[in-house]
Amino acid sequence: MSAEEHVLPPFSGSPRQLDVLKSAISKLRTDYRLSQETVAEKLSAYVEATRSSRKWHVQKIDQRLISKFLGRGLGRPKHPDIYEAMWEWLSSDYDELLKECDLANPRTVTLQNPIVAAIHGQLSPGRPLLAERLNQLQGRYLTYRRFFLDPERVMVAELHCGGEHDPTAFRMEMKYPGVGGQEPVDTVDGYMIPYEHGVLFQGRFAEMKGPFVVAVSNLTIDAGTNRYSRGEGAVLAGACGELPSAYGLLILRTELALPPGVYETSLLQEDRVLWSLLEPMLNRGFVSWHR
Repeated sequence: MSAEEHVLPPFSGSPRQLDVLKSAISKLRTDYRLSQETVAEKLSAYVEATRSSRKWHVQKIDQRLISKFLGRGLGRPKHPDIYEAMWEWLSSDYDELLKECDLANPRTVTLQNPIVAAIHGQLSPGRPLLAERLNQLQGRYLTYRRFFLDPERVMVAELHCGGEHDPTAFRMEMKYPGVGGQEPVDTVDGYMIPYEHGVLFQGRFAEMKGPFVVAVSNLTIDAGTNRYSRGEGAVLAGACGELPSAYGLLILRTELALPPGVYETSLLQEDRVLWSLLEPMLNRGFVSWHR
């Protein structure tokens, strides 16, 4: 990803972000030929210009403060919002530089779930799981695939990526007409593991207790939000008998209030943009076993 496409996260004061700040300030000296005195003057001018709106507590910014920050660090400064002021100043006046330094110091995720850790270790041996990959997945999507009881219709499910306590968690909810006029609601809970240019969704049906596996590739990034807008993949479901066990799957990030359910293709064709993406996926067919 280029610096232009990268979206800077809000300042949190994490040790990683302090390292990014140090790197950016150092590059102002080495790449931009700005002395510590000039850096202090520019930062001080930014703080004064924004003090009324930002209510900065920090007062004196001089060469000595910048030198101390680049050397041993400021430790616990009297006014810790100096760090936030630095971040905002750099993102305002040296946005590309700060993005480059942020990209060069990627955030990683400590994997608490042993299942996720094991699968990630197998798919990406020796590589940390980058927080940005999970952040790009966060949010609500609709998924489209052939309906397993009637492949001529389309099942639409709702997919939520990211959990409050586990950024690797996902939940998929689907509803469909069943036997005897009933409308079962199936829920899949599981984990998503980014790898290379794809994402593996490993889950389990809450009601049927069966496995649910989705491998997604061809992911598209929205440059404005730095989040995935859509993806294509394949569903593997441990179906019984002659029911299809594998389908193509389309995933779209959307705010569209389309409830989970099964739809006729004629209805979905009314949305020309959606159909242009969905039709090639449906044309790939499905996999089923026949005696």
